[in-house]
Parts: sequence; structure tokens; C-alpha cells
Amino acid sequence: MSDSKGPPSIKIGCECALLTADGTQCNVTEQEFTKDSRVSFHSFNWNGISADELETFFPNGNLTFRFKMWKCSGEINNDGYCTGRTHIGVEKKSSIWSIRNFSTLGEGNEVTYKINSTLNDKSIVTLKFFVTGEDEPLQIKFISSDSEVDSRYYSIKLSVLDSNGEAVTSDEVIVLFDYFVKESECSLTLTKKEIMRKKSQYLRDDVLSLLYEFNFSDGLVYGEIENTNYVLQCF
Repeated sequence: MSDSKGPPSIKIGCECALLTADGTQCNVTEQEFTKDSRVSFHSFNWNGISADELETFFPNGNLTFRFKMWKCSGEINNDGYCTGRTHIGVEKKSSIWSIRNFSTLGEGNEVTYKINSTLNDKSIVTLKFFVTGEDEPLQIKFISSDSEVDSRYYSIKLSVLDSNGEAVTSDEVIVLFDYFVKESECSLTLTKKEIMRKKSQYLRDDVLSLLYEFNFSDGLVYGEIENTNYVLQCF
């Protein structure tokens, strides 16, 4: 904190665990904190867990962390723990995204789509659809449009529709943006060549239709410390 009267930096050990219904996944690291510094979710490696695998850590729709921190040097005068709970509101949106002139879409071309919040009509995230080759999976880039929010959770399901409006393939992605990470990419199941080979099935008037079902966090409902306990260490 900028108003701290302590030293300009201090080395702190951290253990952050994502708790699942049947176990934990831990990461231990040392961080050197300076005044006005930040540590984000992406500062931890999570032992190989990527953001798009986080859905396994949502038992009953809840994401639970266990976080420990300690001094790496000097004496520790007391030891303690606290528990807290944060409820985050979630907004849901769905619509059909039409990729026009799909057959002429080549490398270097992008189709942009902005998703706005229903609450204030502000842009939340920008989607960019592009191809990297005829035989390569179709690509979607997610770009955070909200510079006022330090962190935001996104879950999006993208379904390719056939000419009758029925979902043929679906891909689901979870994205976590924070103060440091503002972009992410994902690959869809189909390639451009596969779609062009069956264009009578996928394309109507050279339009590829994607159904998106989008969930994103829209701020804290409430957050509070539920319990605090300190134990004095006697020497």
C-alpha cells in the first residue's frame, strides 16, 4: 500500500490452492511485494492448469480458493487465519453472430463483434473471428473492452449452426481477464475446408452462423470476512 510506513519492499511466501470437490491443486511461490504493486491470478502457474480448464474447479457453481502467506525472513510475532466469502453477480447473454462472405474470408482478415452489457450498454468484450489457413481450426480472439474493471470472468459457448439453424458443433471456453491479461484466443472444432466441403449444410447465402451463449461477472454482490483468529507466538 502507498501509505504503508514499512520498508519499500518485503519478500512474502504465498500458497494459493484452488479447492475442488475431491481435492486441491496447489501452487507455492515467493513474491517480492513493493508499495503499490499487484499480484494477479495469472502470477501463479497452478501446476499446469490453464484458464480454459478452470470449469473443473466450479463444484455447484462455486470457485473456492485457499490462500496462505508468510514472511520469508525475520521473526514472526503471531500466526493467524481468516475466512471470507465473496459473491459475484453474473450476467447472461445469447445471440446469433453472422459471419458474412465466409468463402472469401482469408488469412489476415478479421470479423469483429462487440458484446455489450445489458445493464449499461457498455462494451464488455470484443470477439474477433479469423482463419489462419484452410486446414487450420477457425479462431476466435477475446479482447477485454472494460478498462475500469481489474478482473472479470467469462464463460462462452460457441455453436456452429447449420442452414436449418440447428447446432452442429459446440465449443466452450472459460476466460479470466485481470489487470495484466486482457486478451485470449481459442480454436473452434471445424476448419474452413471442412465447412466449404459441406457448404450446403453450413452456409446459407455464404453466411456462417454462430450461436454464442455468454456469461460474465458483472461485479461484487457482497464480500466480507467471516472469521479471524490470531495466535500469539511466545518465545
